[in-house]
Amino acid sequence: MQSIDRRIAATSLALALPIASLLTLSCTNSERPDAPRFRVTIGSGGGQLTVGNGSVQLTVPPGALEGDRTINLALGRFTAIEGWNPVGAAYEFAPTDLLFALPTELILPFLPGQVSPIVDPGTELRIGWRDAAGAVAILTPSFVDSNRVTVTALRLGTFWTIAPDVVSGGALFPLNDTDHYRFESGLELTIARTATEPNLQPRSVVKATFAGDGASFGLYLDDSNEQLHALGEFDGAEYQEILGAAVLWVDSRNAVPMTRRSVSTFDGFAPYGTSPATYQGVADTTVTLAERVSLTTPAGVFPAVRITIASRFTTTQPQTGDRFLELWLAERVGPVAIRIGNAAQPDLLVGATVAGLPIGGS
Repeated sequence: MQSIDRRIAATSLALALPIASLLTLSCTNSERPDAPRFRVTIGSGGGQLTVGNGSVQLTVPPGALEGDRTINLALGRFTAIEGWNPVGAAYEFAPTDLLFALPTELILPFLPGQVSPIVDPGTELRIGWRDAAGAVAILTPSFVDSNRVTVTALRLGTFWTIAPDVVSGGALFPLNDTDHYRFESGLELTIARTATEPNLQPRSVVKATFAGDGASFGLYLDDSNEQLHALGEFDGAEYQEILGAAVLWVDSRNAVPMTRRSVSTFDGFAPYGTSPATYQGVADTTVTLAERVSLTTPAGVFPAVRITIASRFTTTQPQTGDRFLELWLAERVGPVAIRIGNAAQPDLLVGATVAGLPIGGS
């Protein structure tokens, strides 16, 4: 496809529960009820370690221990598990090699806002567990409520709540009619839903228009079925290029990371809105959902997914070239940074209005 690069030259939410919030620690124990905070001695009669109002809780049943053992609690560290995303703090219960004769019950908190809207917490959340030797396993909770999970375990160690590392196109880029974004370079992005776009009508499409330095260019998108497809692009009054087959960027349920390659023909209409097509072409596009990042922008700090869209195109004009677009998309927000072409740095979000609600400086 013809490059839109010339139109622009340059373009961490903490999951850990702060240790200060572990100030109210109560414990019950059949033998030593007055153990100090963050450390409790539990004997053969069983006992319980409770943080605050029970957001973190360890319950040891009678008979699980032969004698007194001192249990310590501290914030731990995650171990990355492919295909899973941490959605709560990691807690280390020590000694990590302690083995119980009977299952103990552990309650851990999680952050609902960090769980993808396409994930069912009641059936899909899991617990990551790391033992004293560093081996990692995935445990299935016995119960999940609105912000806590319950799991049984025979050993101590480090525990944290995880969710499937998946996203949906509809959640990553809301694409509401009249949504508006402003970026540091002065570039603005406006979303419009229309069924009257030349060479696409009567099809309903999303028109994403970038405007800056007196020029405008943009993309035609389709977000039906919670997917995100590219339908083509346009450059002011100069041209439209409409793909013969929509190119899927993000599916209704996509794992992170993921790479997808698509090849599609396209028709070029020059100037914009001309019909019939004045040239044809082929675009070879690779879409990569690269990683999750915590991105700091003037509009705030956002957990985002970095997506790259790289195309190699050939036309009958003849013309050959490359197109590159990098987006940092935050769920329920959309693009919080963009990079087009060979720009050295991403263009960060200054403010936006999404679904009528202001974000950052808007």
